[in-house]
Amino acid sequence: MITFGVSSDGDRIAEADSPAPTGVPVTALVEAAVAGGARRLWLHGGDHQGDGFHLRGGYTLMRGQVTQPPSPLPEVVEITDTATIRQVFADCYRGQWGHHQPRADYLPDPAWIHLGLRVADMWIGLCRVHRQRRYVDGPGIVPGHRDVDRYAQLLGGALCLLGPGSVEMESWGDEPAVLDRYQQMGLQVVTHDAGWECRLPPQET
Repeated sequence: MITFGVSSDGDRIAEADSPAPTGVPVTALVEAAVAGGARRLWLHGGDHQGDGFHLRGGYTLMRGQVTQPPSPLPEVVEITDTATIRQVFADCYRGQWGHHQPRADYLPDPAWIHLGLRVADMWIGLCRVHRQRRYVDGPGIVPGHRDVDRYAQLLGGALCLLGPGSVEMESWGDEPAVLDRYQQMGLQVVTHDAGWECRLPPQET
């Protein structure tokens, strides 16, 4: 099954699970994506390097037990202003595999806490935390500031907020170095599906 949407940097994309288990040729998905007007095709799982795709991270589910949460950082603070959340949300995952363009009228769910990373009077990171579920939505950092230490700062802020206990986090499109740092902070990989991207030719008219 193929679905269509808009990537975090504004391209129309097509998205599907790897067809390898079903025997459906990748070319059929490429043709369907082009016919649907997509500029890029994202595949979840499998190995498609030989099919003209590039590895772009993937989906990772991580879990862990927090025994001694990190100390709070002054750079990581809650964002409560809706307009600011919308802008930072749009900026922090721009160009990252697996992330879609947020709706312009996105309204923050009060069950979620939006933690921002602020450096030199500029918001450069965002992390959403659900306290009741003890769940972290993978941190995002704006392009040009995507250093593993920045990601660690946001995750540290989330773990500090949640306090001792279990935690679950999902990430899309993160680099291996970022996932390695998360593991150093006590999270373990439960599931990882490779993320693949293919840039598509324009649809013929």
